[in-house]
Amino acid sequence: MIGVDEALDRVEEAARRAGPVEAEPAGLEQSHGRVLREQIIADRDLPPFTRSAMDGFAVRSADTRNAPAVLTVIEEIPAGHSPTRTVGAGEASRIMTGAMIPPGADAVQMVAKTEPEGASRVRILQAVSSGEHVRRAGEDLKAGSVLLEPGTWLGAAEIALLASCGRVTVSVARRPRVAILPTGDELVPPGAHPGPAQIRESNGQALAVLVSDSGAVARPLPIVADRIDALREAASAALLDHDVVLLSGGVSMGDYDLVPDALQSAGCRVLFSRVAIQPGKPLVFGTAGPGQRTLVFGLPGNPVSTMVDFLVFARPALRLLMGAGRWRNRHVTARLASPLTRRGGRQAYLPAVLRQDAGGLVAELVASMGSADLVALSRADALVILPADAHEVPAGISVQALLLRDVGAS
Repeated sequence: MIGVDEALDRVEEAARRAGPVEAEPAGLEQSHGRVLREQIIADRDLPPFTRSAMDGFAVRSADTRNAPAVLTVIEEIPAGHSPTRTVGAGEASRIMTGAMIPPGADAVQMVAKTEPEGASRVRILQAVSSGEHVRRAGEDLKAGSVLLEPGTWLGAAEIALLASCGRVTVSVARRPRVAILPTGDELVPPGAHPGPAQIRESNGQALAVLVSDSGAVARPLPIVADRIDALREAASAALLDHDVVLLSGGVSMGDYDLVPDALQSAGCRVLFSRVAIQPGKPLVFGTAGPGQRTLVFGLPGNPVSTMVDFLVFARPALRLLMGAGRWRNRHVTARLASPLTRRGGRQAYLPAVLRQDAGGLVAELVASMGSADLVALSRADALVILPADAHEVPAGISVQALLLRDVGAS
């Protein structure tokens, strides 16, 4: 059995050797949740011109020094229209948010601090300093500067940046193809009526969502029975045209846990088979296919274990395959709400709910019956991480937590 850090190192080494997947062009609508594979240069200053940050009046700040001051309004400048007049002494232009600052003006006073004074004049109630409520051309970024680097995970803000510099097509990583193979004689499809000793298959459904949220393409496959020949045949077929193969169940030490042997007989080189993690200890990881470029994860059958192992190990591997600059999971720091006593020996990932108080984030552990308790996991929004040697954990101690809804990159 190896530790979590060593297991992650082996996953990283294998994923870097296997990837990155090839790049392909995509439009903005298809680029969300994907990894950029080219450098993006700003084609113009951001902002592209000096503009107003408020609805108000463009003025010469010197004219407001002895406010209140009455100024003559010489024109109105909506957003998208260029000013036609120069603001002179004792003058102002009515201006809208985002509109170009007219020549002569060096500040904007917001509407709330003004009063109309007849049909064509305005009373400025409070002085403004030069540059107040003004966004200077290029203060965010200069034309020719690097806007986005390869390896950037494209979220809403990044897509908006691409649009702002006129990029409607960009080079992104192909979405990795991920086969999902649930295994076990006890499983029936979610829509079926289970027999007395059967349960509805749920791991494949959860993994499909997690894979999709990670920026890859999920390809759920039929349930495979606990027979070595059936497992070998299904694994061999899945290895043919997928970048990653996820199996759930059949990886422990029982007589019917046949997945490790089936994977090896299908040509998989196993790199580890047990990790000191709680839950999720019986985790098989290896590589297969031409050049050993296909990553294979044999995940535990218990649903919480399956999801924890995916989040800790498989999600970072998918990010690496896509060439993401930030591939490791993002953790937040929180204070533990209540004391905890545990056996230790394995790094623990415990379901918790995070809340904010005056001192920061607080993690309240969710009562759980163990690695099969899906109800507890559904009530959590994070996993509190405790080191393997943590036995008596007092309330108030700072802990790391993995966000359950950290998409992509968190």
